[in-house]
Amino acid sequence: MPRIPKSAAFRELTGTKSEAAALPEYEQIPAGRPTCPKGLSPEARKLFRDLCKVLEQRTHLTLGDGHLIRLCCLVFERHQKALAHVAEQGEITTYTRLSSSGQPIEVVRRNLWMDVLERSEKTLFAMLRELGLSPQARKAVRKTAAPPAKPVNYLEQLNREYAEILAEEAAAGVAPEGTATPQQDEPADIDELLDTEVR
Repeated sequence: MPRIPKSAAFRELTGTKSEAAALPEYEQIPAGRPTCPKGLSPEARKLFRDLCKVLEQRTHLTLGDGHLIRLCCLVFERHQKALAHVAEQGEITTYTRLSSSGQPIEVVRRNLWMDVLERSEKTLFAMLRELGLSPQARKAVRKTAAPPAKPVNYLEQLNREYAEILAEEAAAGVAPEGTATPQQDEPADIDELLDTEVR
């Protein structure tokens, strides 16, 4: 009969340590969004962005996942190409072969594009499972660490707050401190102006 493991509180009270091998502690990998590579078709580029969006929402996306997602998109293109050929030709097609006497004969065989289609499906499923997009593999994928906080620039923050205060005062019609309010000129007396011109 196996022994019941002792709790951490009991070992802390008795001053003993567990002899079981401790699980290694893994450092969380920082999160990151890889850039979409060149040379992909529009459908593959859309798949790349969709996979990045899903993995980013689950906090599983890192910069190193870009190459695996790119391969996944290439296999997706191959799958779409094979699927189009099978849809056009059918799963069973007629091939022309040469007999032993050199005469052409028609043979009904399985479409060769079916092999490409099935292999690409298996490869695509394996890649999606590696990315943690299957129900069973989802539990084994560890979450990424939160992105580091940007350092606060207090000078920019003060300038931004001061600009907001000036904008509010300008909207309210209040002159900012340290600026003289423009004085309106008093209407000039016409008699005084005529006297100065005569002199």
